[in-house]
Amino acid sequence: MWPPLILIFLVLSIVSINHLPLARARGQWCVVSPSVTVAQMQANIDW
Repeated sequence: MWPPLILIFLVLSIVSINHLPLARARGQWCVVSPSVTVAQMQANIDW
């Protein structure tokens, strides 16, 4: 009885992971400019 339940669980897990927005999230990443100082980066984090 357990092997069919495990198989169903695995299939449903794989299907649900493929439908999560985070798994397919594509967009622009915010990266720091090479000319920014440490103080400017910290001020941006502390906003």
